[in-house]
Amino acid sequence: MNEPLPTLAENKAQAKRLRQLMAEQGVAVSHSQSLELIAHNYGYRDWNTLSAQLNKQQSPVVAGSTVTGCYSGQTFRASVRSVQPERLGFWRVQLQLEQAMDVVTSSRFSSIRRRLTATINHQGVTEQTRGNGEPVLRLHPPAHH
Repeated sequence: MNEPLPTLAENKAQAKRLRQLMAEQGVAVSHSQSLELIAHNYGYRDWNTLSAQLNKQQSPVVAGSTVTGCYSGQTFRASVRSVQPERLGFWRVQLQLEQAMDVVTSSRFSSIRRRLTATINHQGVTEQTRGNGEPVLRLHPPAHH
């Protein structure tokens, strides 16, 4: 699994720490040079390329928002409790369902859930699929008024 790439703010803070450490060693490094070094450290050509990649990869949902979607074939409405970067282009989301749902389709047992946790991509869809090929979780895009 790929290590998650730090956020834009984390990369900038890392560049600042690098500048400070280099200054303590008597090596003058400009702010822009430290940003370039951070970008190279993650395999990017330059800071602008890394920055563009990070800005492009924004989560499709934000904590506190309300979403609708489909989980294991069942529709739901939920509030987004948390969104954490998992790796580049993927986020771990925790959803609080407005109504509890049985997430098991078997008639022999049930599993009632009020919360769902899953890793989604920029389209709000899980990599994991069900037997029919559909994603386990699919968030619907918000309606634009």
